[in-house]
Amino acid sequence: MNLMRQHGQVLIESLVIMALLALMLVVIARVVVPLQWQQQQRIDKARSILWRFSQASEVQASDAYAFANTSKRVLAPLQLMTPLSFATNNLNFLSGSEEFRAMARLTDAWLPSEPTDLTVRPAQLTPFSYANDFSLPHFQQVISWLYFTDEFAPDQLRLGYVNSDAAPLVTTADTGPGD
Repeated sequence: MNLMRQHGQVLIESLVIMALLALMLVVIARVVVPLQWQQQQRIDKARSILWRFSQASEVQASDAYAFANTSKRVLAPLQLMTPLSFATNNLNFLSGSEEFRAMARLTDAWLPSEPTDLTVRPAQLTPFSYANDFSLPHFQQVISWLYFTDEFAPDQLRLGYVNSDAAPLVTTADTGPGD
């Protein structure tokens, strides 16, 4: 008789566990999955707003983060000496609402906006770019007229020049057996 009671108890416990698992699956299917889809739609909407090329009205820009504060202090002397500007208000954030989740994005505010910025901006970091503004090429031309100073001609010695298309030449001698 005792053996029959044990088999009956195992059967009842198994049924209770199976009912709890079925209940858990129903709750996941009817409650958790729809909430997950709703949250994913909010995330996708916030991401699409943040990644737009033109900034939406919901997005606010800020420079209130540690790296921006430090870079302002570090780059201040460089901005005084050169016409370069290093924007630090590149933290775009979106406050949370019913429509979308709170999200933030750091953008690169120092990217070149025109193709000429690829050569002009790096050239402004060299000291000779300012000398070129004060007629250094004319001085080089005069000096190059001397017999022994042909290499000082402006087309031979280009001071403050930045070649944005330069790439190292890869030869077979540069590559090793592991490359």
